[in-house]
Amino acid sequence: MHKTISILLVLALIFTFTPATSVRQPVGIAGFVYFQGQPVQGAVVTVTNLNTNETDTGVTNEIGLYVCSLYGEDGDTIIGTAVYGNQSGTNQTIVDLSKTTQWLNISIGGALVARFTYYPSNPVPNEPVKFIDLSSGNPVQWLWDFGDGTKATGKNPTHKFAREGDYKVTLTIRDAGGNSDSTSKIVKVRTPKEQISIPPIKPPVYPKGYTIEEMCRLTKILDMDRSSDKVRVIFIDTGVIPRTYQVNQTMLDLSVIKRYTVLSYAEDDYGHGTAVGAILLYILQTKLDNFELISIKALDEHGVADEETFLKAMDLAEKLNPDVISISAGALFEEKLERKAEELVRKGIVVVASAGNYGPSLDTIMSPARNRYVIAVGADNPMLTILNLDDDTVPEWSSRGSKTLRKPDLVAPGESIRLPWGKTQEKVMSGTSFSAPFVAGGVAVAIAKNRGLYDLVKTLYFWDRSVAPNAVRSAVKETCYPRGIYYIWGAGILQCDKLSEVLHAKLMYLLVLFVIIIVIIVAVITGVIYVLRKKYKRWY
Repeated sequence: MHKTISILLVLALIFTFTPATSVRQPVGIAGFVYFQGQPVQGAVVTVTNLNTNETDTGVTNEIGLYVCSLYGEDGDTIIGTAVYGNQSGTNQTIVDLSKTTQWLNISIGGALVARFTYYPSNPVPNEPVKFIDLSSGNPVQWLWDFGDGTKATGKNPTHKFAREGDYKVTLTIRDAGGNSDSTSKIVKVRTPKEQISIPPIKPPVYPKGYTIEEMCRLTKILDMDRSSDKVRVIFIDTGVIPRTYQVNQTMLDLSVIKRYTVLSYAEDDYGHGTAVGAILLYILQTKLDNFELISIKALDEHGVADEETFLKAMDLAEKLNPDVISISAGALFEEKLERKAEELVRKGIVVVASAGNYGPSLDTIMSPARNRYVIAVGADNPMLTILNLDDDTVPEWSSRGSKTLRKPDLVAPGESIRLPWGKTQEKVMSGTSFSAPFVAGGVAVAIAKNRGLYDLVKTLYFWDRSVAPNAVRSAVKETCYPRGIYYIWGAGILQCDKLSEVLHAKLMYLLVLFVIIIVIIVAVITGVIYVLRKKYKRWY
């Protein structure tokens, strides 16, 4: 028994302290092999990650224990096959990284029982589906009926379903004595809808976390002048729970957030929207006397929406005529989402979106943040020195642009933020989801400070109202604290203390430019009329 304990301790040490890669990390797999109910020594075990096809092999010791390792991530399917003499057995498990070791026991021999699994679990038409036999009792023949008029033999066949549908797949097995057994499963083949989702929330580097107020000091939002002019901000997310939440000396009442939905209900049954809404509410409540904050629920209890649903939410947001829309969700390379976001900007609405949590690989900015009209926000890590920006870093997971994609536009606090979650909880979380609302909130305050001039510019440039949101985007980037490589940092770290003044200057430039254009047009028309009158003066 002491050998067993020693092996497990080694496994725990190896796989607890091995740093994660950007995609998969080492996974320890261990278990006992039983033959006719008793552990056996010398059984050869092969484990395979069906998601990567990586394999490893081990041999059971005197107590029937084997140990293997593979690279994996949550949700990967691991198949283990044990061979002992001319007998074999198979079992499977799903990777759960919250467990130090993935236990996979395997039985050899016993009654003839047909079992199988398949991968992927949600296939699309014409996608190869791998069928894996898990039968016991040492079958020697396998007959597969895929339910679409085709059949196959062999232990682990691969099959493609040509069309959508529910297919009853039946496996019939026989042993050397002629005994047989059958089992069936329904395989659902679907053409997938494009999915919009919240980028995966990352664990905090600093478990204590930073408060919203501390991050507003870092971004100098607290240095912005207060305004009494009205501004309307919308965030599209998982909804919001009307609860209270204490931020330092400020009590937030999230019930003041107006709730809309494109689903059947408006309450946040995931938690993400409540966290995002708290950041926006704190900024608006602290700096504005007159604001309207609106939540549109588009994402379900898993933080997911199909493309059609999310576009409906963006259409609804447009009808509500906001100044700013904050989006902490997206999809990789979703053109329709980008086109809709650009359409909103062209109608005079500032769109702020999370860059995504898919770094450090290049060209991983989500849509709609990829669009050049959208303010794409990456994450900043203050490194525990809130007012010293020189030692800040960009977390490895924050999405990057590339040499040809000049994104993100900037970074804002996104590491270890302390936020409300659910009806009563508080969590410390990381992600660009929480970076975007800091930018959206600062932008909203700057627009309120320039309310009259901002609306005038949008009215004068009626043929292309994107000039006003573009001025905002330019002002945000110009006032950043510059740092490193653009496709990692963008223009730098969000700094809002001069944002209102810089935006004012840009709006004044647009106003003067409009006057100059009008003067030129009037002068040209007057000149043409003068020339025509002089040439054809006999007409008068």
